[in-house]
Amino acid sequence: MFKRLAGACAIAALITAGAAAPAVATTPTNTDAAAEQLELLENVLVELDPATGTIVSIRPNRGSAARISPVGPGCTTASVCLNPASGSIYYGFTDPGSLGGSWASRASWRTGSWTAQLQWRWAGSTVTGPALGPGSSSSWGGSAVTVTNVRIY
Repeated sequence: MFKRLAGACAIAALITAGAAAPAVATTPTNTDAAAEQLELLENVLVELDPATGTIVSIRPNRGSAARISPVGPGCTTASVCLNPASGSIYYGFTDPGSLGGSWASRASWRTGSWTAQLQWRWAGSTVTGPALGPGSSSSWGGSAVTVTNVRIY
């Protein structure tokens, strides 16, 4: 986060100094690139030029950011829920934010009333899944993974 914010602030410094700002596409053609741009500008206040979509300024968001909240152990119908492979505990989360941890032996998950995204460990690598909208569910094809991050939008 600090490196991302430092990079964003460097862009803002160039803009403030009168240097040309990098153009930001208003209609991205690559959804992966759009998601990456959103991650790079996390927890900041961005002012955009309404005519061109270019960044005018970037400041740290010092407001009270919402925090993800664990529901249980256990889940509600509205919570993001990590389902166990077998004989394990269900873990539920609510409210926008991101929470790192280690939830082993997860076979599937559902978004409840939220848009959410997970990261997990598989074969020694960290994998980031797609953001899924409210009412969605997903599994790992019969495999169990260790979830390492829950992000709720």
